[in-house]
Amino acid sequence: MIKRITAVLLTGLTVLSCAGFLSGCSAKSVTMVDVSGDTIALFRSADASEVETEAVAKAYADTALHEAREIIAAIKDISLADGLKELADCRIETFYDAQVSENLANAVRKSEVAELPCGAAMTDNQGHLIACYSTDEQDENGGYLNLAIERQAPYSTLKPLCVYAPAMDSGMIDWSSVYEDKPYKQIPDQSGEMKDWPQNSDSKYSSEPVTVAKAVLRSLNTVPVQVLHDYGVSKAIGLMEESFGMPLEYEYSKASSSGEDEVIGNIALGYTYAGLSPVELAGYYSVFAAKGVYLAPTCVKRIVDKKGETLYEYRAEPKQVYSEETAFIMNNLLRRVANVGGTGEEAYLENAYVAGKTGTGESDDGHWFVGTVPQYSCAVWHGGHTARNASPAVFHDIMQEMSLDPNADYPWCNGVEERAYCEASGKLPSSGCTKVDIGYYPTGSKIEICREHQ
Repeated sequence: MIKRITAVLLTGLTVLSCAGFLSGCSAKSVTMVDVSGDTIALFRSADASEVETEAVAKAYADTALHEAREIIAAIKDISLADGLKELADCRIETFYDAQVSENLANAVRKSEVAELPCGAAMTDNQGHLIACYSTDEQDENGGYLNLAIERQAPYSTLKPLCVYAPAMDSGMIDWSSVYEDKPYKQIPDQSGEMKDWPQNSDSKYSSEPVTVAKAVLRSLNTVPVQVLHDYGVSKAIGLMEESFGMPLEYEYSKASSSGEDEVIGNIALGYTYAGLSPVELAGYYSVFAAKGVYLAPTCVKRIVDKKGETLYEYRAEPKQVYSEETAFIMNNLLRRVANVGGTGEEAYLENAYVAGKTGTGESDDGHWFVGTVPQYSCAVWHGGHTARNASPAVFHDIMQEMSLDPNADYPWCNGVEERAYCEASGKLPSSGCTKVDIGYYPTGSKIEICREHQ
């Protein structure tokens, strides 16, 4: 594998030490350009050690180089190390947008997490990775740790992808399906004492029925565990691996050998063994704004060799992961999260629609917000063991700097209709229901009338 990159700042440029890069290829180099054809990185190999790039483009250049060598290695059926060598004297054309990258970097640098480990990534609605950012961090060997592609536990950002959307797509749940807010089981704590599991963020249970809509809004942990149990852990794992290529090998093996309950929390609550990166999650969440269609995020548009021959050119490979109806309904559920009263309300924008989800570890070791506006998808992660999740605010500040169309909206789905429902029972309201809300359901869905308040 390519060795981690180490940064040393010079005047206007970042020189990235990458020991062994293109070794043995004297006086050769790789040029990386943006969407306008302007150079964003020059990987020099006269001494097999230097790379020049603007500091703001460092994370993107690293991400694109990783992707390019994987592409070439796959095309030529060679190792990743040899794939890197094959890039000598090549030109890598990318989807990098310099202005968006500046917006993203400035928002992080001006935020309260500027001194904390932070990674972020943004894709457009065509699956192109147009910008990413990482604070300057080092791995255990002193190399550059690119937090835009470094995987972290995704926590509650996984719930919409792995639990609610699959269960809704199967017809098992809808907007107002009801589950009781109660523990799923008991597990031993560190001292061997049995305790209720899972815990909600406030360590409380209402022991009352709650709708799926409210569970998503409040990011309850009890409900997605029950929904996933009913849907099937292995079934969800299979869907995620097949549709997204999500790295769930550990969970699949453990579920097969020890039973689904052994990894139900990994999937339902986002404590996956391998984790996910901001780049990956930004790509995954675009599916809700794109009628259920997934396009894997990509940096590389084209790779051209020194003779001018095209070695690779990007061709979109869309996958229909969820139905258009499910995607529309999920997107509207996630819009509530990024509004007043939602866990991600700080991501709210007055000039654009926002849909997204927060995620926080049990020990506050990592915080997420992954969200979309009609034109873009963006994931923000920060560490620091802080009690506060600042990622929604960072997302807000990033999008405030973007040229967003205030009239743009997510595409409407003709197969969905609005309906009123009783918040207590989740059913169509009767004359005695006092708490009524509006939800979205597949057209023609059969929903019973509430009998509890007649």
